[in-house]
Amino acid sequence: MLLVVDQMRADYLSRFSSRLSGGLVRLEQEGMVFEEAYQDYANTETAPGHASLITGLPPSRHGIVGNQWYDRSSHETIYCIPPGEPLRYLDASTLGEWIKKESPASRVVAVSGKDRSAILMGGREADAVLWYDPEKGRFTTSDRLVRRARAAAEISGWLAGLDPVSKLSCAVWDRLDGPGDLPEAHPDDDPCEPENGRLFPHRLPCLGGLLPSKGPEHGSLAEEVGETPYFDEMILDLAENAIDRFALGADDAPDLLAVGLSATDLIGHRYGPDSQEMLDQIRRLDRRVGLFLRRLEEKVGAGRSVVVLTSDHGIVSCPESDPR
Repeated sequence: MLLVVDQMRADYLSRFSSRLSGGLVRLEQEGMVFEEAYQDYANTETAPGHASLITGLPPSRHGIVGNQWYDRSSHETIYCIPPGEPLRYLDASTLGEWIKKESPASRVVAVSGKDRSAILMGGREADAVLWYDPEKGRFTTSDRLVRRARAAAEISGWLAGLDPVSKLSCAVWDRLDGPGDLPEAHPDDDPCEPENGRLFPHRLPCLGGLLPSKGPEHGSLAEEVGETPYFDEMILDLAENAIDRFALGADDAPDLLAVGLSATDLIGHRYGPDSQEMLDQIRRLDRRVGLFLRRLEEKVGAGRSVVVLTSDHGIVSCPESDPR
């Protein structure tokens, strides 16, 4: 089980430790922690990070050198996972492929809020690769990423029956402890944050295109849900569903479930790593991961899973927030 928290800084575990009591704390207490992690390549972005984690290689060897890059021969900007051939630029085998080679009965499933995260973690031998489509407000897949066309059609039908967004229409994201800033983060009116929608509570748009009077005004419900903790809840809900649907951990063949949790990255880009929003996101993530781990044990049995928690990259503090 690979949990990748997009843009999670290593210091969140220690900096917010007094506010955490769920899954992040459990993994820290029951596992081995590497607090000083360094990436020796330039573009510490989502795609290179996920590709390096799943291949064990740097971008110079696995080929995914950025989320996108300029190709001098074609004079075009290349997206790392082109729609027609999504794994065209991945020049290395993945953990899932190694598992499949040694154990054909094993299953490999990748789930994420981003297409590039799920596709690169799934590799070429996946049984299911699932990601969120912000234009449709649903999770999706591609028949180019699943070995059997019939399986792809079945997965698409299954996903079409799920509706993770509509229940969040007009939802409000407020702090866990109610009003008042917590000392582990900067004040809620930090200049790093956007002028529009800076302060708690944050109201999501309503279905039908109607925006609440005090909510953000730059997108739809399907898009803006990604900038809230609800996004990771949606991803983990789908991951739990996938454990059952694909019978992960149901036999002695080792399976791989790779989950890309994308909300921290989107919240970090909007509000910054030192914001009250980031603190609340990590606290909520801690609780939801704790619930996920308990449910994982209920499904596959205690002691029958190995869990790795990591991140693809971090983020620097906003210069606007520098007290100097």
